[in-house]
Amino acid sequence: MKKARTFGVLKCKIWGLSLRRLIFFYCNLFFSTKLYQKFLSSFVIQPQVCFFKDIWKGNTTRGKIISTGDFEFLGKFIPDTKEPWQSPEASKSWLAHVSEFSWLRDLHATNTIGARIRGQQLVLQWINTKEKDWHSLTSKPEVLATRISNWVYQSPFLIEGADGEFISAFELNLLRQIKHLKIVFRILPPGIERIIVLKGLILASVTYEDIKGKNRWLKSLNRELEKQILPDGGHVSRSPLIQLVLIRNLIEIREALVNLQQKSSEVLQTAIETTVPMLEFFRHGDGGLALFHGSHTDEYRNIETVIKASRVQKNPLVSAPNNGFERLSSNGSLILIDVGMPPPIGYDQYAHASALSFEFSSRKERIVTNCGANIDGDSIWQALQRTTAAHSTITVEDTNSLQILEAQGIGNRPEIGSVVRRDDKGSVWIETIHHGYKPLFSISHKRRIYLAASGSDFRGEDIIEGGTDQKFTARFHLHPSVKASLVHQANTVLLRLPSGIGWRFRGTGGVISLPESIYLGVMGEKRRTKQIVISAASQNGFAQLKWGFSRLTG
Repeated sequence: MKKARTFGVLKCKIWGLSLRRLIFFYCNLFFSTKLYQKFLSSFVIQPQVCFFKDIWKGNTTRGKIISTGDFEFLGKFIPDTKEPWQSPEASKSWLAHVSEFSWLRDLHATNTIGARIRGQQLVLQWINTKEKDWHSLTSKPEVLATRISNWVYQSPFLIEGADGEFISAFELNLLRQIKHLKIVFRILPPGIERIIVLKGLILASVTYEDIKGKNRWLKSLNRELEKQILPDGGHVSRSPLIQLVLIRNLIEIREALVNLQQKSSEVLQTAIETTVPMLEFFRHGDGGLALFHGSHTDEYRNIETVIKASRVQKNPLVSAPNNGFERLSSNGSLILIDVGMPPPIGYDQYAHASALSFEFSSRKERIVTNCGANIDGDSIWQALQRTTAAHSTITVEDTNSLQILEAQGIGNRPEIGSVVRRDDKGSVWIETIHHGYKPLFSISHKRRIYLAASGSDFRGEDIIEGGTDQKFTARFHLHPSVKASLVHQANTVLLRLPSGIGWRFRGTGGVISLPESIYLGVMGEKRRTKQIVISAASQNGFAQLKWGFSRLTG
């Protein structure tokens, strides 16, 4: 069995190392050469013809801080800096986000001359230090494309009152970045990055009235949307965060075309209309995202802004069979369950070993979660957060339910059995099975979930069946705001939410404990929390756990 599993990993690595990925790797080495730099400079500077209105509002408070010489962005404060993207203490991910220049809209929001001058200084400093750096983290295709978009959006703000030296340097560097992006797109591997890059290219084409280029990139966008959006509106990566990123970029493309009286494609509008209900599907009662496949909660205000800008008013889906998720909602209680197959190769870099994991919230308060995704660039944490143990599901012999590859992506793709859903007068039953442990242990994991119409009774049953006897654990990671206490004699855990509402957890079939856990649901943060764990072992190839959450009254 182990040999077959190892062969499966090798096979996936070979297939994953596609010709396009090899070309992309070697081209990145060429991008830093003098010959390539000379090629990028071989054109005549063109002034921008069309200007966009940025549809996203900036933060005036942050803008005032940046305009005074300090820098604040994504929770990090750097005093008196001219090059925030060179901060030695910042994570790689933070540096990449800073290099996208989205903070320019914060400066713009202050609408002061001092903010404009500060923006010009920072842009000019970037040009002087990063002009030939085409292979670093800050020039990854999606970062480059977002930076081009933000420079295009903020061009009127930056150019107003600027001297000829700044305008010339700004226009020249912007054109160099656009030219480089056109080349990068042709060799870019599959993923959401292709849609982000196409947004940058479409905005650039409209800015310089390149009609042929705009039409060509819009056709490419249509092809990508057909590949990446599933029939139920979910993104093929199965990530709630990527779902949000997808919709935001599509809205920007549509609004750019509409504002300049350009025709928007029906494919683009249909994509927005089908993806927004899926985004709503992934939201808990607090408005934030569920923690599946590389997602963090994200600020609910950002999500509300995106949904409002979409101009789509549809209820969230109840079931997403193509994306592989089920949603149970009743009287304020919400359960989201991952019942899908792993994403295909090329779209699996953010995939977690989360088969049959779930999240549970009551109104605006989260109770059971997955651990989430930390974006600080720490490779150890990035590996740990993808493990089965970091999710509220069953782990057999401390082994992942699918193979996690070190260089992103996953190995074997375990089969998920049929998903049976029954709705009856407000109550919901879900029954499904996955076979991720069959290659190693010949074991299948069946999970049954029930939510009563009252919303106060949530029950589950886990069955481990097949193979030899194995140890396994059922984990229920608690949100850090939940206070938990274990009552040993009654196999009970009492839970108290911040609102004061209490819930009781009971389980049978194993030994219940309440060890430490970690919560990575807030971007860049690590918070201590607890997890309910039921430890057990199968006997004669069979084991059954029964557990449930019930709301306390009085």
